[in-house]
Amino acid sequence: MDTVSVLMSTYNGHKYLKQQIDSILNQRDINVSLYIRDDQSSDNTCKILTDYEKLSNVHVYYGNHLGVIESFEWLINNIPIESNYFAFSDQDDIWYENKLCTAVDKIKEVENKKNSKLVLYACNQNCVDKDGNFRMLRLPKEKIGDNVIDSLIQTEYPACSMVFTKMIILKMRYTYKVAKKDLRTMHDAWALVMAQLMGEFIYDPQPLMDFRRHDENYTQGIMYGARTIKDSYNELKYNLKVLKKYKYYQGRTAYRARLLIHCFGNDISKNDYLNLKILGLYNKSFLNWFKMIILNPLRKYYNRPYWKTWLKFVIGIY
Repeated sequence: MDTVSVLMSTYNGHKYLKQQIDSILNQRDINVSLYIRDDQSSDNTCKILTDYEKLSNVHVYYGNHLGVIESFEWLINNIPIESNYFAFSDQDDIWYENKLCTAVDKIKEVENKKNSKLVLYACNQNCVDKDGNFRMLRLPKEKIGDNVIDSLIQTEYPACSMVFTKMIILKMRYTYKVAKKDLRTMHDAWALVMAQLMGEFIYDPQPLMDFRRHDENYTQGIMYGARTIKDSYNELKYNLKVLKKYKYYQGRTAYRARLLIHCFGNDISKNDYLNLKILGLYNKSFLNWFKMIILNPLRKYYNRPYWKTWLKFVIGIY
């Protein structure tokens, strides 16, 4: 059987952690190696992890509090690259038993058909509340946001839905090594960009997991379909949190675009190269910024409401 290495970062997640880990270890027709980094939890998370690390296929690392972005970056840079396939996991979802085997089968089809070593798969998700009650299907049946620009701005596909080939994680490691400053990008968007730039991206509209939404989620993911007032409130609250950390995020998307050109400029299409150049240089001069605001040559690539993206370019948060 194929082996999938699953990466998970935990932080004060004891409420749902056991259910999440059990659903990973009970995957059908797949050998699982689970790598967990705890980000200095102060609840019962570490006690739960102590029980699981007795298993030979569960590897737990304990470290100082870094935040979810840097915690996953640590995992990506430090776990052994012994599997051909990798996956990301949250700490509070439930995976269906065929999630990984379905993903690996579909990845293998593309690997053989298109002779590509960079393949990323993402499944749909059933959104559930804190008690596991179904609310809605998270994504539509058709593929959305399937371009590098949209993924750099804000990916539609959460990390917990992704399974990908070894070459994806090696490319990510390379960019982390080359980067002269903190990328401050979520691992899901960065993995997806690697596949979209130089390989293949598979979207499976079939939901293969329960995607739990509750008040303690780090992010409030975009959901398509019916939305409650609370959904809109949570998204607004998250956007306000981003605005409060304006200097933390300022110019990071543009920097990531320039980094991709530096690392992979000779391996990507001319169209992607030109689009990354526009995005990467928009904050380097008033003229470039003015062209982005007035002409907005990348507008056709946005998958979310135009005014939201336009406003963030105006204030330079990208």
